[in-house]
Amino acid sequence: MDKVIILDRHKQDFTYVADEGVRDTEGTWIKNESSITFRGALLPLTANDLQRIERGDVVKKSKKVYTETDLSPGQKFIDNRGVTWEIFEELEYDYIANLHRFVVFVTEEVEI
Repeated sequence: MDKVIILDRHKQDFTYVADEGVRDTEGTWIKNESSITFRGALLPLTANDLQRIERGDVVKKSKKVYTETDLSPGQKFIDNRGVTWEIFEELEYDYIANLHRFVVFVTEEVEI
């Protein structure tokens, strides 16, 4: 499989909180929250990206994240500054072997 290199200076750790659970025999939801740390690069959207986005819901603070971790639209993750981002959609154009590219937008912002 081809390898794509993202410079380390662009990479950061993100924390994805998996909010999963099960129902017990009485139907009560038992929450099982686990956090997963993954590496990626959070970058601005380009004009080329904007042409490929299916929906017109992109907001001013939208960006893209490159990661080897497979995520899904609607999932949220937290960057190293404490900002919460939500996956909007995956950018699917051309073949880049080991990377996923997602459009993301801010859901919660902290003052730095």
